Amino acid sequence: MNTQIAGYKAKAFEPRSLAIFFLISSVLPMLFFTPFILGLLTWPVGQGGLGSIIVSLIMILLFTAPLIVPLVLTAITEGKQGVKAWVGRFWKGKLSIKWLLIATLLWPAICLVINLLERTLEGDASYPLFSFIGKPWTYFPSAFFDVLLIAIFEEFCWRGYALPRLQVRWNALTSSLIVGAFWALMHLPNWFMPPGDPSRTYSFWNFAVQIILTSILYTWIFNNMDGNLLGVILAHNMSNVVGTLIWVPDTYQMYQNWVLLAMVILVVIIFGPKNLVRQKAERIGNLTEAKAL
Repeated sequence: MNTQIAGYKAKAFEPRSLAIFFLISSVLPMLFFTPFILGLLTWPVGQGGLGSIIVSLIMILLFTAPLIVPLVLTAITEGKQGVKAWVGRFWKGKLSIKWLLIATLLWPAICLVINLLERTLEGDASYPLFSFIGKPWTYFPSAFFDVLLIAIFEEFCWRGYALPRLQVRWNALTSSLIVGAFWALMHLPNWFMPPGDPSRTYSFWNFAVQIILTSILYTWIFNNMDGNLLGVILAHNMSNVVGTLIWVPDTYQMYQNWVLLAMVILVVIIFGPKNLVRQKAERIGNLTEAKAL
């Protein structure tokens, strides 16, 4: 079955493959933590013990599953050519400089607005604008490339695999909401790791809203770049490192979700919920595809 195309939609919905993908990438991690959360099993303490080694290996498998599962499913349904096309989504065809800039500057713009909102609403004019890190030349490259790997892992599965297939059945907005919900669910174990000592101090529900709204904006970038993943990988990476450059308050989550919601509303109104792509750009893309055929 050939499900890959040059643009941002696949040729087939593939419900069975999508169900397997969502189950393993989003539901299975939480099932692994459930016995620990309910107190049926004790989280291994210390390093070097058999229990600790087993848990570590399972954690590695769960972390890499969102990348491995689409790779295996694509190989089974499409073979070598399908895998090559999937990997080729990283950078294919001519890239738009405008959309690369939008992808790169999206999160710096969001953080600047959050900063300005804090200054205005909380009346703290002395609030710093930029973060200053001691010896940034030793910190920034490592942090940037560490989170870049995470961005590549996640974007190849959510936008590279799931989104194009979902957009066969539903419009871009609905597909983004579905991807966002499962994407948020994948992160839920972070609030129970190790069980009883959550690594996140803010509400999961606030985080889930952030992820779902972000999913819509990433679909907007992905579709307007005709299915290239480089743009959303850059945006995703910037979201993880921009906090080290632009100062945001501890209450940033509250401001951030309102800023994201405002941006999503504008994007949906201007670009339309069907494909989140302007009609003129869609016509040009369709004509180009027709000529290629």
